[in-house]
Amino acid sequence: STDGVLAESQMTTLMAGATVRLTVMQDSFSGLLLSTSAVPGGSAYAPGGVGALFTNDGGASWVGFSTAASYSGSADEFRCLAVYQGKLYAGQGSSGGGGDVYACAPATVGSSTACEAGDWTLSENNAHSAVNALTVFRGRLYAGLGSNFGNDDIRVFDGAAWASSYDSNLGVVNAIYALTEYKGKLYAARGSNTAGDGDVLVCDPALMAAADVCDPGDW
Repeated sequence: STDGVLAESQMTTLMAGATVRLTVMQDSFSGLLLSTSAVPGGSAYAPGGVGALFTNDGGASWVGFSTAASYSGSADEFRCLAVYQGKLYAGQGSSGGGGDVYACAPATVGSSTACEAGDWTLSENNAHSAVNALTVFRGRLYAGLGSNFGNDDIRVFDGAAWASSYDSNLGVVNAIYALTEYKGKLYAARGSNTAGDGDVLVCDPALMAAADVCDPGDW
């Protein structure tokens, strides 16, 4: 190896290239897993791609797989995923205006069982910094938002349109970090980097007229 001695399990960032020659001695039950950009043995995966190859017969044959991005966005990160009405929803963002929600309908292009690049569409273009949590409660999709002061809001989606479920208006708490259902109620964890800002909110849909949705007055 041009990058020093290799251990049995070795990880590298690959910021710089490395040429490696391995001599492997193994029993009949062991295998070898290589992360590689060069494809041995006539594998179907093209050179230059990132993949993993496995052999348990001393390299006479290889079984491989590779990974590809389902959606490549411009935001810093995606933070949460949820399934709702047969679609996969993804919450993104970590900077101002980046807190959007995308939806994947696998049947749009290509495979009907996988989310490919052409299957994703923007579900909500949000002015908030980030979508930190997604969960389904009583037939609706809820999104916990925020990463800046006063952005700890919750949005709700009924399959057709997004609306406000909770708007803090406090101007001091950063974000809603988690959402979960417990015994017929929806709970939200919120906080910031300031002592005393960590709260758990609870929604009882029965408080307002609509018993199947968390309206602003239900929290």
